[in-house]
Amino acid sequence: MDNKPNINIEYFKKILEEEKAELEQELSLIAKKNQKTGDWEPLKPKLGTQVSEKGELADVYEEMENRFNTENELEKRFKEVSDALKRIKNNKYGICEKTGKSISEARLKANPTARTCVEHFR
Repeated sequence: MDNKPNINIEYFKKILEEEKAELEQELSLIAKKNQKTGDWEPLKPKLGTQVSEKGELADVYEEMENRFNTENELEKRFKEVSDALKRIKNNKYGICEKTGKSISEARLKANPTARTCVEHFR
């Protein structure tokens, strides 16, 4: 394996751009992007005028926790995809961050955001 990956970069760029758009759409349903930090913040569930029972309040807290967890996972993946697109832009995509050697196409097809070759996958 040499240092320059022998892969179709445009193929992976298209896949990553499509995934990024899907993630943005999913995130926009449960979170709002903070324009100052670039981070996503979960939207609060819509409440009625008054939460009258403990059960209703528990449901609200559970929904908030679910949104937070989902938003956290989606934002993590969004960052991985964005970072992979930056590596494409900087001509570093498909290169193992540990060795500087090419990442196999099979590995990139399995995980287009891979930063390392299989040998250095943690």
